[in-house]
Amino acid sequence: MAAGRKKGSGPTDNSGAPPHPGKLKASQARARSHQKFAGIVVVIAVLIAVVARNSAQDASSPNSNNDDHQVALDLIAHLRKQGASIAVKPTTFSGGLRGVAAERDFKPGAMVMSLPLNELLFEDTVAPEVRKACTELPCNVSRALIALGLAYERQLGDKSRFSAFIKTLPEDLTNLVAWPTPLLKLMEKAMPGARSYLSHEMYELKGANALLPSPIDINKLIWAIAMVQSRAFNMWGGRDVLIPGGGLLNHHWNPDLAIPMPTCDTNVRQCHVKTGRRAVKKGQQLFFHYRPWSNLQLLIRYGFAVPGNPWGPALTFGPLIEPPDWLIKAGCSKGPILLQRQSGGKAPLPAHVLQCAHAAFVANQSEASSKEAEAMWTAGAFTKGVHQNDSHGQESLSAIASACEEAARKWTDPEGLEILKEAAAVQWYIAKEVVRSVQHDLELLQACQSNFGGSTSNAATAGS
Repeated sequence: MAAGRKKGSGPTDNSGAPPHPGKLKASQARARSHQKFAGIVVVIAVLIAVVARNSAQDASSPNSNNDDHQVALDLIAHLRKQGASIAVKPTTFSGGLRGVAAERDFKPGAMVMSLPLNELLFEDTVAPEVRKACTELPCNVSRALIALGLAYERQLGDKSRFSAFIKTLPEDLTNLVAWPTPLLKLMEKAMPGARSYLSHEMYELKGANALLPSPIDINKLIWAIAMVQSRAFNMWGGRDVLIPGGGLLNHHWNPDLAIPMPTCDTNVRQCHVKTGRRAVKKGQQLFFHYRPWSNLQLLIRYGFAVPGNPWGPALTFGPLIEPPDWLIKAGCSKGPILLQRQSGGKAPLPAHVLQCAHAAFVANQSEASSKEAEAMWTAGAFTKGVHQNDSHGQESLSAIASACEEAARKWTDPEGLEILKEAAAVQWYIAKEVVRSVQHDLELLQACQSNFGGSTSNAATAGS
């Protein structure tokens, strides 16, 4: 409701006439929803403060191993002996962040690493005993084979040909594999089915393990699943591959500040890491960009959060699930749309995403509408934002607001709030980060509803 309006007076349209009673009720309902939503975000902030106070005696961050730097150097030395070409060095950056820096200046497209395929841990390089056990069971979950292979190599200790790589892997587990029940319940809210998949993976792993001549300790199996979940690269044919050296690079939320993910050529049996389209200066930290994951997704999958990460939850927006081909060729992406915190308090969707959503909504009405929308796109009509008399545009924004409301409901309903309360009671720094990440997502969802489901004037300026 606009500031400065007299008490008891209702909102008016541009003509000064009072609105239809139905519109007034809808506006009041939205206002109550926004107030309730804001209250819930405050409640979550209080929960974070409580868990921070309760866990003051706990470790607020993982303990760094003083040998981390040396084992990374040892791994690089080992790989070079096996024929690898590596032009990075382990470095500790500001804030204590450990990663790798460029050893020299690189031009765009330059080679940063070249690794023999035989030094990777994947289905072709796991121990024959492991491959035999997974064939007999059989292992149908793709990660079970490589997880069992990693656990097997760890049990061999220094006798393993992958020992230099395994020593670079952390012993502390922070991703979903090690989460206590309250956090697993929260994960299931965020990613339905993930807990069932993890249980099935563990079931297969135990079954194949029992077929080994010398079964592996269960704790090593759990550790191996966590490592594969957080460090495996999805490569050719959908294979999960552990790439020694590749795991030394950290993730950056901004793809423009990252180099491309590794690529492998099975014909020459080499994997390569290159700089891509950007030049890199000597001493500059090198990053990969996994995907535009929110911190909640990063915590679930990898066990860490990235400070300043603007990415939020993914929204299911019907018209973009199967948009027309011409819209994809124009640069729009099919599938969910991702909320993202914008500078200056702008709407949590970039203008080009709103343009794509608006065009897809118009095109989705009928075949004739699709042709009309294509002509409008060519003429630049969707770059002008959504205005008051644009009924389709207003409807597309309302649909986005509804998607945000639906996405928020899993946290704002009584069950969701109870799950958050239980998660906040876990005295572990990861629990605090998880609840903080949900708060971040809810703030974006609230901003989405305010910008796209509020008054006509708010909707008219969105995306402009």
